[in-house]
Amino acid sequence: MLAPKCPTFNGRPTFANPMYLKKAQYEKPCLYEIPHDQSDPANRLIPDREEILTLEEESRSKLNKDLVKPYDYTMENNLEILIKTCLMPLALKTQNDSFAFVHELKQEMHADLKYVESLKDEIDKLESEKAEFSNMYDMLLQECVSNDVMCSYFHSLSDLDVHSELSMLNLS
Repeated sequence: MLAPKCPTFNGRPTFANPMYLKKAQYEKPCLYEIPHDQSDPANRLIPDREEILTLEEESRSKLNKDLVKPYDYTMENNLEILIKTCLMPLALKTQNDSFAFVHELKQEMHADLKYVESLKDEIDKLESEKAEFSNMYDMLLQECVSNDVMCSYFHSLSDLDVHSELSMLNLS
């Protein structure tokens, strides 16, 4: 059996729009006839089909009137005024403050970079002075050592001279 192309209830098609239901009932009335046996208590409670459709339309229109309220444009205008008077100036001030902060931060970073570069230059200068001092120290040390050697040598010579003089005195 082929599946129906529209939604069904108990094998009969259902219609969301009452206009389509009326059209279908008009085209094939035998499919939509419901027996009205008034002796059956269940059938006594079912009113006529036209009356059901009328009641349904009335209830939907009342429901729509209750749910759909006219749009309050004053709220929208109030929000627009709030945005224009409070939020936009605040956003602009915040943006300007952030630009100022970024500018100040860049200036501080530039000053710090210059300071670091000056420290590097000073370190280079001190290292070259250290090298000069080290060379001078080496030269002085060499000179002192050579002078000390010479002093020792002269001292030993002088000791020899004294010793020789003494020995000459002893001999005499």
